[in-house]
Amino acid sequence: MDELVIDVAVTLPERRASQLASGPAARRPQATVTFSCERGHKASYRVPARVGRLYAKDVPELPQELAACIDQLRALERKTCFAHLVEMLSRREHGEAEVKRKLASYGYRQSSIDAAVERAQDLRFLDERRFVTAFVEERMRRGWGRRKIERELAVRGVRDEGLLELADSLMSEDGERDRARYILARRRIPDDKAYEKLVRHLMAKGFSYGVASDAVKECLAQNGD
Repeated sequence: MDELVIDVAVTLPERRASQLASGPAARRPQATVTFSCERGHKASYRVPARVGRLYAKDVPELPQELAACIDQLRALERKTCFAHLVEMLSRREHGEAEVKRKLASYGYRQSSIDAAVERAQDLRFLDERRFVTAFVEERMRRGWGRRKIERELAVRGVRDEGLLELADSLMSEDGERDRARYILARRRIPDDKAYEKLVRHLMAKGFSYGVASDAVKECLAQNGD
């Protein structure tokens, strides 16, 4: 017979510790669930803070077998992981690698993350092609050049050849030049070393040297410089 749990303690992270963890890759502080068994044995499990908070509100009736308590805790984690994923997707589109990295930073187990991602994909809540399309179009509206967009897609884990081809198809050469012209039209021409400074400005936004150089030459010619 499995050990009987006679008491459960949930230790939540301090609010200040949670506030200090920032950035998509930062490890969030976790909660600890400790099961105390009738023979004096204790078993502790680390879980995401929001899982700990939910579990503390609805601790199972005791005494109960340890295995059953653990199963209930893991089931709550899986349910919470999916809800957390849907919450992230409700704010904006995400790619698969990005959501996996974020969920892992909160302390969800890999099995819970994989199950949540698979379910979200089946329901079309999570769609890589839709994410890439939205990402590229939004960054182009911000005035980003092709190179910066491609770098950021790589940072977000987009490496599939088909997805990269999709991104490439959305970024035409003419569109790239138009965006460079638009950026220059809204920027004051420097009094000194205008060509060099404007080219550097465009290249910092991800435009190639060729596109940046041509756009700056055209801009300066139109302004009589």
